[in-house]
Amino acid sequence: MGIFNREFIMEKQRLSVLMFGSPKVGKTRCVLDLVKRNNYVCLLTTDHGTLEVYRNPDTYKGRLVVADVYTLNDVRNALTEGKEIVKRLIKAGVNPKDIWVCIDTLTHLQILLLTEARRISLKHPESSTDNRDEYMRDMTTQTDWGINLGLMSEVANMLNSYPCNIVNIALEKEDKVTHRASVAMSGQSRDRFCGDADLILRVYRDKQGKKFQTSIMDGAGDRSGVLSEVEDADLIAIRDKIFGAQAKQQPTDEQKGQ
Repeated sequence: MGIFNREFIMEKQRLSVLMFGSPKVGKTRCVLDLVKRNNYVCLLTTDHGTLEVYRNPDTYKGRLVVADVYTLNDVRNALTEGKEIVKRLIKAGVNPKDIWVCIDTLTHLQILLLTEARRISLKHPESSTDNRDEYMRDMTTQTDWGINLGLMSEVANMLNSYPCNIVNIALEKEDKVTHRASVAMSGQSRDRFCGDADLILRVYRDKQGKKFQTSIMDGAGDRSGVLSEVEDADLIAIRDKIFGAQAKQQPTDEQKGQ
């Protein structure tokens, strides 16, 4: 088989979403709501805003796994383990379109990995796995930003290899040039994650409740071209609107052979 797999292209129903908004607007709740509707979620939390999960553990039991990450090694291990969890779910018959992997938030992740970059000794690069404080630089250098970009790209590459939906959450900031809302990340890492996303959704609230803005004029974007400028903050509805609601699961290889 060549590198181009037509069968994979025809059956692929995977969304990559970058969702951003102000603190406490309900971004994490959008992801947790997936569990309440019988989807599966692997949540990597860097801001540790999972109070709702610990208040109501029975609501999420069996369909949500949470990894609190504090170091570069935590991030790498969580992403590796998360991929194995996704593979086991698919092997057990769960449709990949009903599985979501989420990083909450990219904004905190970039800060975490920048701190990790400052711990890496350029003379002793093995320190990147030791996390030794004696190598911590007092000031962030241009080299540290370069290391940070490499680490953020490593995360992006791992996420792109997942055979399921990806939701990356970020905070919101005001763009200094346009004065519009934008994703609160710095430099080329922001460009990388925005470029990888099929959808960039800005979360906000109005009198009718929580909404997604999808227009590029609002700092958002829709690669599918099928969404309205404002949509209800419902990731499953967004997924089904893009791919078309397909209630039945894709047939397995055994079923195809029957």
